[in-house]
Parts: sequence; structure tokens; C-alpha cells
Amino acid sequence: MQDMGDNVTLVVSNQSFDIDPVDIEISIDGQVIAQDEFYVQGDQLPQHNWQQYHLRLNDGLHSLVVKSEKGQAEQQAKFAVAGAHSCTIAFWYDHRSSRSKPKGFFTVQCGPRHVATM
Repeated sequence: MQDMGDNVTLVVSNQSFDIDPVDIEISIDGQVIAQDEFYVQGDQLPQHNWQQYHLRLNDGLHSLVVKSEKGQAEQQAKFAVAGAHSCTIAFWYDHRSSRSKPKGFFTVQCGPRHVATM
């Protein structure tokens, strides 16, 4: 349940059947705010298992870093908060990619709206 003082919602998911569970650590402005194992399946259908984190951040520019040791992936993003804000973070892994490209990666989408997940 969201606290009335919260203005930022992070929605996080593991979208990889190849690395299940995957370790994900999320930091905002250098402070770790989530560090957990994320499973593809849970109470929802596979790949629809989204965990929510509700935060209170000051309006302005923030730096987000999300990483996984198992997935050998890291993504950095900057986002500006002005009122209610959401960030959707998903881990992906492609076992078919070539050795020259990273196999694990994150997608991060942040914006001044409620981000819907499937």
C-alpha cells in the first residue's frame, strides 16, 4: 500500500527465464533502495511478477543505477521528479546473443505518470 507522502513508484521485474532468480540492486542518488532476488514467476503469470517500491524523493534531478552480478548487467539513468512519478525497471537476458555483446541488460523507463505493466 502506498503511503500518502510517497511520490515515486518503482516497478521492477525479471523478464528472463534463463536467470531465475536474478539479483537486482537499485540505487538512487548513491543510496541503495532495493536489493533482492527477483523471480520470473510468482503470484502472477510468468514474466508478470512486478514488485513495487514506493519512495519519497525531492523534486529535481535524480540518478538511478540498477545492476545485477548474475546477469552481468548495469544500467544508469537520470530522471527529473516533479510531483508523482514512476520508473519501470525490467531485467532481460538473451542466451542467443553473440559473445561480443552483453547478454544481460535492463530497460528503464521513467516518467511523470503511472506506468502500467502487463
